[in-house]
Amino acid sequence: MANLKRNILAIAFVVAHISADAQMTSHDAEQAAWIQAVTSSMVYTEKLYTPKAVVVDADKNGLRAIDVNGLSDFYRNKGWKKVESLQSIGATDANVHIGYEIVTFKAGDESYTQLIIWNQKNGGPLRELEVIGRSVNQGNVTAEVLDAPRAKWIRLCNEHDPLKLVAELYTADAMYYNHKPMIVGTEAIAKEYWYMGNSSYQLSLTPIVIEMVNPDLAFEIGQCSGSYNGKYVLVWKKSADKGWQVALDSNI
Repeated sequence: MANLKRNILAIAFVVAHISADAQMTSHDAEQAAWIQAVTSSMVYTEKLYTPKAVVVDADKNGLRAIDVNGLSDFYRNKGWKKVESLQSIGATDANVHIGYEIVTFKAGDESYTQLIIWNQKNGGPLRELEVIGRSVNQGNVTAEVLDAPRAKWIRLCNEHDPLKLVAELYTADAMYYNHKPMIVGTEAIAKEYWYMGNSSYQLSLTPIVIEMVNPDLAFEIGQCSGSYNGKYVLVWKKSADKGWQVALDSNI
């Protein structure tokens, strides 16, 4: 009973340090526990993530994947003393076990955006995949900048040439995640997309939530329709020479 009281007080303390005007996410307790972990000098993330979870750090140099063994060091090295104003931008369920969410928060003097895949199995919800990027004011840049590359993705997919699709629309070090070890690189992703070569395969993408994280980074959650009718996640990166490309793709 004493341990239970201590845990309740700890969660209450963390929630109290989230700004009063913030919209709490649908995973309030899990988010509060995550804040407590990443702002502690003894960062402890093991009970917040699935055993094979991956965190992807998206910065100006590209995406870097950190496996579950490196998560505590990753967040400890950030030296965050306080996380506040955590808000849910949007969330949707992929199925009874998997949910997608985009959240924003402040840590120190910086603002961040996270794309999270929640896994409800085995005592969840736990974080299975997390992409984090530093948020910067977009000015006049809106989500419409992704309409053309998304339309091109759909067209090339339905032309049944996954090699061309990936070569033209994915970054050289792009990642693909689907409950497996992370697949990295355009050649490996094209092989994973072998089924798109089937002449009867058709797919369309309809965005549900898009967050323009900074001028070169955007997170998208959407709905597939056609030969596959599940949800999808895309992380878009912009380069000076090739424009907006897919840096991470997931369709659990």
